[in-house]
Amino acid sequence: MTLYLCALAYGLASATMFRYLANWTDIRSGLNRMIAHTLEIALFSDEPLLVWRAQGRIWIENWRLLRLLAIPVIGSAILFALVAGAGSELFSRGPLRRGETAVVVDSRVGDGLLPETAPIRIARTGETLVRVRAARDVPVASPEPQPWVGRFLLISIVPGLLLALSRLRR
Repeated sequence: MTLYLCALAYGLASATMFRYLANWTDIRSGLNRMIAHTLEIALFSDEPLLVWRAQGRIWIENWRLLRLLAIPVIGSAILFALVAGAGSELFSRGPLRRGETAVVVDSRVGDGLLPETAPIRIARTGETLVRVRAARDVPVASPEPQPWVGRFLLISIVPGLLLALSRLRR
């Protein structure tokens, strides 16, 4: 549940950043120019020189769009780096607390880790994995991070998408 709340808070903060740091009128006009140049390609498809010129103008508009979105994207990336740094300890690589389970390489089963399942050999990688339960607080963490980043980003993108769609329709 904590992952979802953190992702929602990050998504709202990122959407707010995009709302106030992006110049939406310039973005909208740039997108309209890109659509116009795309229609120009379809209209003058029998004139290679005009098609190449329209493609070049689309490239220029793409670079302008990237420039317009650079500040909110960099701000959002910095915010994500801070959240990911804290989330890495909280959601994936933190120490095992008493009673928590993890899947570890067989060689890491040691003091304080009680095997719950029989070892499973992965032929492709040559590793032997075991599900363990911590008998006490163990500083040893799972060698592989849990796939929390994908879920985090998926949840956090929704507020930004809703905001962007509402701003572009006006």
